[in-house]
Amino acid sequence: MWGLDLGSLVGRGKRADVHAYGDGRVLKLFVDGTDSGEAAGEAEATKVVHDLGLPAPACFGTVTVGARPGIVFERVDGPTMLADFLARPWRTLAVARQMAELHAVIHGAVISDRYPSQREAVRRKILAAGRLDENLRDAALKALAALPDGDRVCHGDFHPGNVILGPRGPVVIDWQDAKRGNPAADIARTVLLARHAPLHFPPGPHRVVLTLLTRLLVTGYLRYYSRLRPLRLSDVRAWLPVLAAARLREGLEVEETALLRLAGLLAGRDPTCRPE
Repeated sequence: MWGLDLGSLVGRGKRADVHAYGDGRVLKLFVDGTDSGEAAGEAEATKVVHDLGLPAPACFGTVTVGARPGIVFERVDGPTMLADFLARPWRTLAVARQMAELHAVIHGAVISDRYPSQREAVRRKILAAGRLDENLRDAALKALAALPDGDRVCHGDFHPGNVILGPRGPVVIDWQDAKRGNPAADIARTVLLARHAPLHFPPGPHRVVLTLLTRLLVTGYLRYYSRLRPLRLSDVRAWLPVLAAARLREGLEVEETALLRLAGLLAGRDPTCRPE
């Protein structure tokens, strides 16, 4: 049984704090009110992909601290790829290449149909997205049903902030949204996250520079990925408005206008907007 002596705070996010937890381990401790099933689901997903040989941390099970569920992981020391990108922006294309290589490795893994479905997860988000009116919701669900499924491991939230540049190589974290599905959808999700990331910064020169760097990052990432695995950009573009509709479920106010504009393509509401 694990001891419950928390070490120093290693990291902090919206959903959880990460504490040192004994020798070579960390505890991801979720915020109050988090259902224990969420922690159990992430732990199981991480174990599965780690056992497949993918670049994920080893998972040692779940614990509870007070009323807060947590997961014990292998400790991986190092900066995130995002921190490295922001500190050394002249390496943008090198970061793009590394992103593509990691994502291609993940998508090379075939997963059993017992693994959660990407399509079903997207469908549930669309149904729960309160900012979608009935016509746009129906259009998103119809478009989703027409898109091809897949049998590959898809991370579901792959971006530079979820990659730690560890001493033995990059390690991908936060597998709670991992699903069995279509790599084109997983790539589209990454593009969507990257394109809208600058919106989380105040207007001004910093946002302008970050927007330009992000465009270069995404362009390079797609180009490098296409050299490693089959990829049609038309497939990625087809997923973008559907995933924009689903992302509205996440309640990100700063992205809402952009997401609604992109999702509106499904109903022909903004023919001047084209996903890049």
